[in-house]
Amino acid sequence: MAWHWLKTNELPLGARIMKYNSQGKDVQELQELLAKTDFYYGPIDGYYGTLTEEAVFLVQRTFKLRKDGLAGPEVIKTLIKASNRAGRIIYTVKENENLEVISQKFGVGKGAWDSYPGQGNPRKRLYSGMRLLLREKAVYIWDNSPQAREVPVTGVLVSGGQIDASGKVSWSDGLNKNDLCVVNTTTEIWEQLFNSRKLSKELIKGLTANRTIRWGIDLSNAARSALPYWIDFLKALKRTMFNQPINFIIIPLNGHDQSYLRLVWANLPWFAKYCKLVLVADIVSREHDNLESFSRELITFNKILVQIAKEYPNILPVVSTQGWDWNLEQKTFRMVSNREAKLIRAINYQMASYSPESLLTTVNYTTHGEEHQLVYRDERGWSDFLNLIKRSDCLGLVIKQAGDLGSALGEYIADSFTIMPDSKI
Repeated sequence: MAWHWLKTNELPLGARIMKYNSQGKDVQELQELLAKTDFYYGPIDGYYGTLTEEAVFLVQRTFKLRKDGLAGPEVIKTLIKASNRAGRIIYTVKENENLEVISQKFGVGKGAWDSYPGQGNPRKRLYSGMRLLLREKAVYIWDNSPQAREVPVTGVLVSGGQIDASGKVSWSDGLNKNDLCVVNTTTEIWEQLFNSRKLSKELIKGLTANRTIRWGIDLSNAARSALPYWIDFLKALKRTMFNQPINFIIIPLNGHDQSYLRLVWANLPWFAKYCKLVLVADIVSREHDNLESFSRELITFNKILVQIAKEYPNILPVVSTQGWDWNLEQKTFRMVSNREAKLIRAINYQMASYSPESLLTTVNYTTHGEEHQLVYRDERGWSDFLNLIKRSDCLGLVIKQAGDLGSALGEYIADSFTIMPDSKI
């Protein structure tokens, strides 16, 4: 066997701990990673000088690593992970610029800007050369109404594909090739499809034959117990598509069923592998017999969302603008529009209270002699929820019935982050 001795300047990234005065190909790769993640603006020359060391210090401060200026495995791993996640825009303030002018350039509100590590708070003091951080998130709306389409978004989901009992897909007329078409069916038909290889093949054939629109699978109606079959189906579908990822999949995430949650968590690597986007929808169970368990489920959804996004950057939550109107005596609820919820609150404003944990507002009121409690996301709730999305590793979110929020939706988004274009997904 012949041995090939690598010179120091030929070492691959990660083969050694780099420090001040280090030189070589690995230092160049490190600088490229630092530049890609907006930590470095110096020359890509393979020399670990002062600018490179300062950039490494900044990485260590940002991600709470040991602050020694050395680029070891921990720094490299963190940078690789950060480089795979789109969504950071760094802006350097020019002379005589103010926050309002800069915000207008990017079409965002002043509240969307975050302080860059070590640069100070932009809302307290702004100076020439200061770096500002703007988060970029994907925002999809699941609403075909003209009002919803007035808001600039990454993309639009439309319900336009229906699977019948024979496994064939019926596509709605007038589908836009730029929209994402949601394909779904009933619980009974999903069960037949997963239990019949023939029907599954027919469905896969129908899906892959349509190359004029972008489509994805909605499994919200599929039986939770069939989750292992979902994976097998997606695997066969991707194989038929010559290993191209499926545009998106919608999976229900029910915080009321802990065993199902564990099963979803265990299979998330497969969902993330087979699909370009994984949309998780909080399907509120009607099995709740009290509001406490209902509230816990919504709080659980927020916490799980943050945990999932740390591991899988292509996760997006599906949230609705609708609220839940509980009849406390009958222990049932009905879905109400955001407009109706705002009207109920306006009439009973003294009985309204906000929960920072669930990010929802509750309103107690009486109608037809029965006690009710309305639960919905008001202005503060939307602001806090979008800030949760901004701070998390989520790629973005999907908003159902977006048109119900009217022009307010654009204002909430603009004050939280900027819209990620479809070309970056």
